[in-house]
Amino acid sequence: MMTETFKFKENMIGSKKTTIAAVCVAITVFALGYFLSDKYSIQGNRIVKVKLGDTFFKAEAVSSGDKLAKGLGGRKELCESCAMLFEFQNSGKHAFWMKGMEIAIDIIWISGRRIVHVEKNIQSDFSGTLTPVSDADAVLEINAGKFNEMGLEVGDMVEL
Repeated sequence: MMTETFKFKENMIGSKKTTIAAVCVAITVFALGYFLSDKYSIQGNRIVKVKLGDTFFKAEAVSSGDKLAKGLGGRKELCESCAMLFEFQNSGKHAFWMKGMEIAIDIIWISGRRIVHVEKNIQSDFSGTLTPVSDADAVLEINAGKFNEMGLEVGDMVEL
């Protein structure tokens, strides 16, 4: 009888340790997700704050070949305060297309933190390429209509 009681207590202690370990793992996973959610998107892109006029955006920043080419392609929606920031190594007339796009967007070309060109309300089925009139070192994509809604103009400053 004593051995059975001892084994029962031993199992209870082991069970408590397992429960505590599982709770610790769950808390750690939740905390990491919470703290990293503002730093990286689900797609693994770095998140940066961008200010246009009086509006702040959480922008996914991309700068590598594959991610630059894909952009927002395949996305079914873009939240109101979300954007994608394309960062280029060199300033130039970087052309954009709508391949694989499922949402309409405004495309904003930026040079030296100033808006140098914009293409508004570009629909997902647009089949051509869009090229700015001036060199740019970054491009920001936002939901279609937001540029006009915010009262922005070419020449306005962008805080990156």
